[in-house]
This record gives sequence, C-alpha cells and structure tokens, in this order.
Amino acid sequence: MIRVKLLTGKTVMSKRCAAVLGIALFGLAQGTAAQGPWEIGNHSHVTASLDGGTLTISGTGVMKHYNSHSGAPWVSDSTVRNTITSVVIESGVTSIGNRVFYGLGALTSVTMPESIDSIGYEAFYACSSLTSVTIGNGVTSIGMRAFMDCKNLTSVTIPYGLTSIGDAAFSNCYKLTDINLPNSVTSIGTYAFSDCRAMTSITIPESVTFIQPAIFYGCSSLTSITIPNSVTAIGPVVFSNNNSLTSITIPSSVDSIGDMIFNGCSNLTSIISLNPVPPLLYAYHGGYYFNGVDKAACTLYVPNGSVDAYRAADEWGQFVYIKSAFTVTFLDSQEGSVVSSQIVGEGNRVTKPADLGLLDGYTFGWHRTAPCNNGYVLPCAQDNPLWDFDTDIVTSDITLFAKWTQSVSVLTSPLTRANSSLPAVSVRGRTLSVKLPSSLQSATLQIRVVDMRGRTVSNFNTVNGTDNSFSLTKIPAGRYIVEVRNTGKRMSSTPVMLR
Repeated sequence: MIRVKLLTGKTVMSKRCAAVLGIALFGLAQGTAAQGPWEIGNHSHVTASLDGGTLTISGTGVMKHYNSHSGAPWVSDSTVRNTITSVVIESGVTSIGNRVFYGLGALTSVTMPESIDSIGYEAFYACSSLTSVTIGNGVTSIGMRAFMDCKNLTSVTIPYGLTSIGDAAFSNCYKLTDINLPNSVTSIGTYAFSDCRAMTSITIPESVTFIQPAIFYGCSSLTSITIPNSVTAIGPVVFSNNNSLTSITIPSSVDSIGDMIFNGCSNLTSIISLNPVPPLLYAYHGGYYFNGVDKAACTLYVPNGSVDAYRAADEWGQFVYIKSAFTVTFLDSQEGSVVSSQIVGEGNRVTKPADLGLLDGYTFGWHRTAPCNNGYVLPCAQDNPLWDFDTDIVTSDITLFAKWTQSVSVLTSPLTRANSSLPAVSVRGRTLSVKLPSSLQSATLQIRVVDMRGRTVSNFNTVNGTDNSFSLTKIPAGRYIVEVRNTGKRMSSTPVMLR
C-alpha cells in the first residue's frame, strides 16, 4: 500500500494513489487486465500480449529461447502464469521457443498456424490442463521434453511433414491413448513416449529405420505394436515394463536388438521373429535380453526352416518352445490381394478379416483352394472347402481365396427350353448381349453389371426388340454378375468373365 507519512506521525494515502491502486486491484481480481506487450522475438519482431486469459503471440520470425535461469515474462510471474488458459499464435511466427510456455498449469487450448516449423525443447512442459493439441501443418520437428508431464493430454494430431520427435517429447503423458505417426517421421528420440500409460496401440512409421532406446518404456496398457520392414535395429529397453503386451512380431529386416528389450513383459505369450538368421543381441546394460519373459510360457515363432538356427543361438535358444511361423495370403479374383497377409504361428488360428462385400443373393467366405474355372459363384465338382476361422489351424503357408456362393434361388441364363421366358445373357469379347423372349420384347428391362463385392460397375436399359448389345470396354478384366431386372424385380443372375 502506498502511504505518505506526515510530520505528525500519521500516515495517509493520497487520493490519486488510492485511485490507481484500486483500478489495479480490480483488474487482478477480475483476471482480465490486459498485460504486455512483451518483446519475445529472437532478432525478430515477435510480441506477446495477455488479455482475458488468452496469450496472443504475433509478429514475424522466430521466438526467443528461454531456460531455467531466465524464463518467459508470464512464466516467471506465478500470478500471471496461472491466469493463462489459451495460447493463440498468429500466422507469421515461425517457431515456438524453448520453455516459452513452460508450466502453464491452467492452459487448455493452443492454436498453431502453418507458419510454425519447429517446437522448442520443454515448450509445453507440465501444461497439466492441456487435453488435446493439433500440431501445425508446417512443423517438421518437436524438441525434447516438449510435451513432457502434460498428464491430462489425451489426443495429439501430428501432420504429415513432421520428421523428428525429440527425446522424452511426450514422456509421462499418462492419458495419451493412441497417436498416429505419419510416414514422414524418420527419427523418434529416446523415451519419446515412455510412461504413456493409457496408450494401447502404436504403429512405427515406415520411414523409421532405428527404434531408439526406451521409446515405449512403461507403456503399461500397450497391447498392439506394428514394426515395419524398414526397421533394421531395435535399441535396448524399448518395450520394457509393457505388462499388457501379449504378442509382438519382429520383421525380417531387423538384424540387431538391444538388451532388456522386453524386461518386465511378464504376459508375453508369443514372439514372432521373421529374420531367418537370428538377430544379433547386443548388451548395453549387461545383457538380460529377455529378462522377465516366461520362456516356458512364451512361444518363439521363426521362419520355417530356421528353428534349429534359433535353438542354437545364444539367448534365443533359451525359449522352451520354438516353432515355425507361416504366411497366410488372401486373394480376391477381382482385385488380387486386397486383404493384408497374416503371419501365423504353427498350430494357431487365422484372424478372420472383414468380408469383402455381400453381393445380393450370395454368401461370402474364404476357401482353401482356388475357384473353379466356371467362376466364383457357380457350384463345381472340385473340392473347395470353406476355411473355418474358429477351428482350423495353420500348419504351412496357405492362400485363402474369396468366394461368393449363391444362397437364394435365382434363375440363370442362358436361354433354354426350361427357361425360355427369361432373357438370354452372353458375353463375347467385350460385348454383352441380351436376347429377349417374345413375352418381353415390349418391356424395358434394367441390366446391372456388378463385381464380386456387390458394387455396380455399369447400368443399361434394354430397348424394344429381341437383341440388345452393350459395350463393356471400360470395365476392367475379371469376374462379374449380370443381373436382369423387370421393374426392379430380379429375373436372372448370370456370372460372366471379362478378359
């Protein structure tokens, strides 16, 4: 309080001082007093101002970097720091400085323009009220510990174009569930997602060649990990203490693995290693490569013909059960392999993929042998057993073929004495011919060409007369069904092959 001491010994406050102080106190009480602007550019004109809980960064160029000894103006003053609920960075600003928003515990939203190309280290460290963030489309790098200890962060959107994620960038983000890493990412730092305890699945981008140490250390809810064939080496402690992990596939491209990689993964029951040569195990922490894995309960699956090599290899050979792994391929006559293949351990069941489509009047299934020459939809003498995903087990590499089987009674062409009242459908080359019986020569029929997944690829209408011809030159080669309908009611269904 500002006081003036008189000669009498009494103290009073001047009216002017009282007025100024009253306004200031009112502003603080309301939490809406505008503050700034502060100059925060690094040899550039970038300013920040605070108004009503919103911190606005504007100007052109890069932000200044701060450190533990010299913080940003609003970070150093706890009275100001705790009033900031949103950050708006305007277009023109090209970077987010080190520790610039460090410890803003009330921060709930961040707006980031495309002009931002980098996020500095500890930029949003311990912003504990932040629940989601969308990284600007221009950002190519996220600094180390940039979002560390954002303990309520559940969602992060990362743009294509980001190339590097720094050490511990998202460490201790306890509520972060899943994150989509684009294929532009080439480098993920150590401990980048460690202790993300709510994360359930992760797919390593195909642009990554080395998985750095301890990236997913302590991700205790992680159940699904996809490692691409681009990865050649996996560092130590990568999946340590992931006690929800039950299985993992290591691609054939991996030739070296660090120690303690599965330390504490006590629920692992299946490891699939697809390199025919056992990957080299190298020690950073004195070995203990599969420490904590129950080698009697966890089965090691390896390429067919490589069982003996793994059994003779140090550490790998400690697994009690080492079996062959096989490839299950799915083929669709229309489009080739449209379903991803699966690697399945010997004696295990195949995971049923989604049906390719339900063609009206047909049931769909995956079969063990190729379809008969007369198509995927007509019966034939050749044995073509349906694969039972509930009971059938894998004992070798197999290919499963898509097949649609007619499930309802639908009359089929061609025109015969038995069905002379139906249109006769035939295909020669790329010309579809529909011959109408006398009873239908005055009718307009609807012709629909559908693929084996039930998708319409062409529509025609007949005209009066006995013969109608339609060109199919724009339709890709493959097997199709030609449906003939009269006022919407299906009259016939004919399988055809276009070559």
